[in-house]
Amino acid sequence: MKKSILYSLVSVSTLLLIIAIMFVVNFFSSKDILKISTQEPKTTYMYVLKEHENNVGVYDYKTQEHLFDLEITIDSLPEYDQSQLKSGIKIKDDTALKSIIEDFTG
Repeated sequence: MKKSILYSLVSVSTLLLIIAIMFVVNFFSSKDILKISTQEPKTTYMYVLKEHENNVGVYDYKTQEHLFDLEITIDSLPEYDQSQLKSGIKIKDDTALKSIIEDFTG
């Protein structure tokens, strides 16, 4: 009789432990604590290139203030680049700006 009571207590304890573990796993898996972010880190931009008086204009990304024009006319660029300039081409830093200027003047 004592063996059956002991067996029952062990069985109930094991069942309660399994339920508790399942609850904890379910609770934390729905929280951001255990989720691995698949989002790209936020990119910080310095400049945006847009059309300005039929030239490529360089603007401050944050303030949208016009800084200067490149000596590149919009008409001299391929249609794809022209369409990108209408919505604005975001530029991360001075190195990226130099690179895109070289691409445009190719």
